[in-house]
Amino acid sequence: MPFSLCALRNLSMGLLRPSFQEPNARLMPGPVTSEEEEESSSERRRYKAYTVMQKAGFQHTEYAQIMVHLCRAELFISLIFLAHGTTCPGYPNEAEYQSTCHMNTVSAIVGLITGALGLGAVHRYRWRTMLILWLVFCIMSSVGSLLAVITTGIWLDHYSKMKVRTGLGNGLSGFMLLGSVAFGVCFILTAVMICHYWNSHSTGYQPVGKIAVGF
Repeated sequence: MPFSLCALRNLSMGLLRPSFQEPNARLMPGPVTSEEEEESSSERRRYKAYTVMQKAGFQHTEYAQIMVHLCRAELFISLIFLAHGTTCPGYPNEAEYQSTCHMNTVSAIVGLITGALGLGAVHRYRWRTMLILWLVFCIMSSVGSLLAVITTGIWLDHYSKMKVRTGLGNGLSGFMLLGSVAFGVCFILTAVMICHYWNSHSTGYQPVGKIAVGF
């Protein structure tokens, strides 16, 4: 026979080996091991262990779930602030309230961009530039949230001095102030975790698994 059973098996195993063509992944060789084949005690099949290395990113760290939850919270709060800022219900003649609406709109737009960048960086992209851009937008969003807190505080102070006011309006304004604070805290935590990740992990390759290849 032109091919023995062992050669045919080796050929099929070679065709079924996984291919690592992704530019962000590479194989690192490890120690060589051996096992006896079942059909012949005199023939041994040798295996070489490889460690699968992938470009560093959040995907394979303990940061991933925390960052995803933070980004989702940022997107959720941004949508609420955007809805309030664009509609700006009530008090059309109060300059303090109108400035609060405008500031909420600005901070919401920057927050949406920051949350979208964060989800992209966690799930897909591993570029250093992406992390820098994400960090810069987190700082911008934190500043926007601080300005929203200031304008909301000015509006609350003005609202407390108005003759016509309701408990509902006072409660909603206070809730808006708390939301602005929570908004800023999310971005500050995100920026701190980005810096901590950057300082603790290599920007090169990190191990994501192991594989044994026969030869």
